Amino acid sequence: MRAISERSSTLLDGVLLRFRIARIQGVPTELSLGNLRKADETLGDAERLVDAILAARPADRRALFRGARIAHDRMIVAETERRNADAVTYSQRAVARIAAFVTSGPVDRREGDIAAMIYSNIALAHNNMHRYQEAVSYARRALDIAKAMELGPERTSQMLSVLALAMRLQGDLDGALAAIREARALADRIAYDDEATRMFNRYPILLREGLILGEDRAVSLARRAEAVASFREALQILEAVASREPNDATSRSRIGTIGRELGEILRWDRPEDALAAYDLALRRLREIANNVRARRDIALVLAGSSYALRRLGRTEEAERRISEALAILRETKDYPTADVPFDSPVRAVLQAVADHHAEDGDPARARREYEELIGQVTAARWDVENDLQQAHALSLLYQQVGHLQRLTGALDAAAATDAKRVALWRHWDLKRSQNPFVKKQLEELAATKQSVATRGTGSTRVASTP
Repeated sequence: MRAISERSSTLLDGVLLRFRIARIQGVPTELSLGNLRKADETLGDAERLVDAILAARPADRRALFRGARIAHDRMIVAETERRNADAVTYSQRAVARIAAFVTSGPVDRREGDIAAMIYSNIALAHNNMHRYQEAVSYARRALDIAKAMELGPERTSQMLSVLALAMRLQGDLDGALAAIREARALADRIAYDDEATRMFNRYPILLREGLILGEDRAVSLARRAEAVASFREALQILEAVASREPNDATSRSRIGTIGRELGEILRWDRPEDALAAYDLALRRLREIANNVRARRDIALVLAGSSYALRRLGRTEEAERRISEALAILRETKDYPTADVPFDSPVRAVLQAVADHHAEDGDPARARREYEELIGQVTAARWDVENDLQQAHALSLLYQQVGHLQRLTGALDAAAATDAKRVALWRHWDLKRSQNPFVKKQLEELAATKQSVATRGTGSTRVASTP
């Protein structure tokens, strides 16, 4: 038995070393070099050592604890790379191991803090994979641990932030705003030791607050000015880290996200400010080496910036950026494709292509491109009957193609498209009968129908303005 114990201790030292190396290599939970593939290989080596220990000693609490952390990090890497099936498998492994650890003996404050973090990140990953009911359940487990062990404002604010995100994606925008505001109030009380710690704690709260308040063309409260303020504050925090850490991929990736979100709100009526946000995002994303996700994010930012460029009269530059975005998606093997999943960057880029042609005076071509995109979305089988975000995104595609069908004289096709959009929101009205966001969509549909009847076919302006 003593020999087995000594061997387990030696193996656990190896697990810890590999865990630390992987985080430096590219697990996006802290400052890293952004090499996701290398990080996953190292984590795989660490997990094999954990499995060897648990095969000999199934109740070894140190192995369960470190195994939970390894599985948690593998989940994050897999979800970042959109390997969702792998991410779910690793999340289940992490839950099984951390639950076995918590129930098999005393848990100190540090261990409780890590357990809460694991559940919170599992909730976040499930949000990203559109598994919202599970996300809410895991977020509440994390919050329960944080409160029961009195982990303090920093950890509790993080748990509330993730819960707010899950509530928002289920359509509870008022509940989500209350939770994120509570999270921010707690975070405002914290004195951070350095800019990196400040970034990792405040960035998610500010991002989610902005998304809840006013994410463009998404499920939000449409309070755009407040959303801009949240995004700008987040951007300032991220830039403070990126400017001091020339090799950090995490802050640069997050600037890519915030810059894009900020640009997409501002591009409709403040195109110069929007372009500045997009260009900062592009510059920082291009500083990340050997990272497929960063390449996809660059494609998204290039496509988004085309809207601002056209509003500034720089149409040729807008077209060049769209062409570059498509070239990147060819390079990453995302395009061409027969189907377009909801979270694929292809959707935003192809929509930018069609909108460019619509605004550049070729509505017939734009209509064909939108109709093809809807066909690709249909082939991907979006879960529009159960996922509010996906339903809203499809509704906006219907709105655009219906507008273009009317512009090109295809009035019967436009009526059929409008009917699909109405049916979609009536389904959601039955599913969430008291949901204010759903009610708002139905009200806007009724107003649009009246406007179309009054105006006729209208102008060639693209209809996707806020």
